[in-house]
Amino acid sequence: PRRGRSAGKVAASTTSDALSTATSLSSNTRASARPKTKKSRGVQKKKASRLSCGSARSTSAATTDTAGAADDESDVRPYWLFKTEPNVWGWEQQVNKGEEGEEWHGVRNLQAHNNMRKMRVGDLGFFYHSNIGKEIVGVVEVCRESQPDSTTDDSRWDCVMVKAVRPFAQSVTLKTCKAQPGLETMVLVKNPRLSVQPVRPAEWDIVCKLGGVEP
Repeated sequence: PRRGRSAGKVAASTTSDALSTATSLSSNTRASARPKTKKSRGVQKKKASRLSCGSARSTSAATTDTAGAADDESDVRPYWLFKTEPNVWGWEQQVNKGEEGEEWHGVRNLQAHNNMRKMRVGDLGFFYHSNIGKEIVGVVEVCRESQPDSTTDDSRWDCVMVKAVRPFAQSVTLKTCKAQPGLETMVLVKNPRLSVQPVRPAEWDIVCKLGGVEP
């Protein structure tokens, strides 16, 4: 009967399709199992190289950003402290020099000397009476950058010039600084013998408020 013959053709067709599918799968399996050709390996290497270059650029950009942050930190305005014996050179004498200012000569300590070499015109500093009083009495400003010290022929030593800016409403003693929160690591507290020393901005603000003047 036709119906039987039709069924046979369908069965044959189905068997043929199954064999075709199996052959295709087998072919794909063999293809995937074959070792990569030189060309394919080269493509993969190029991709890896591009990825590596991208990572390098990212690292470089991060380094540049870090360097920029460091540069920003170096832009913070420095402050200083100048120590002097009031019976040799006191605040009133400094004030009397007016806008001309006075050479901060006689410094023979290498660290103090190097601090002066870092100063720029316009930098502010505390004027500190040492030995007698041991107190900060006013604010001075650097009016000339470091040049040879006129009191010696030794070319190793140079110094800045400073002028008086304003007195403190009340002096701030070394004892007060040692007891004041926020000044525990101030150079004046940790190393009071250093004649020219740096002052951190936060320390500057605290001492100015204690002295009754605007930072």
